[in-house]
Amino acid sequence: MSSIFIFVCLALFKMFMFINCRWWKELDLASKLPYIRDRIVEVYFGALALYFEPRYSLGRIIVTKITMIVTVFNDTCDAYGTLPEVTSLVDSFQRCCFSLLTPISMIKFKNR
Repeated sequence: MSSIFIFVCLALFKMFMFINCRWWKELDLASKLPYIRDRIVEVYFGALALYFEPRYSLGRIIVTKITMIVTVFNDTCDAYGTLPEVTSLVDSFQRCCFSLLTPISMIKFKNR
């Protein structure tokens, strides 16, 4: 019985790895931005270490996609950004993220 469970888990992990790889290939960032790291498999295994149970498959997919987008952002800053440009970009990114999180945090604290 446990060997069947292992094969089912492996099939699920393989299917979700295929979903992430297909998403990355459809974005086609590796050919558009040749300086970025093309490491979707390594990132997926990192997400698999965080969410190893089969029921957390959506969490693995989301963590993999967010990590790859952050990797592209990081590689772009490393390859082409001067210090003032990167500082300005990071400041604007933080303002954007904090302005998006403010309504969410207000709702969270209202419900308490």
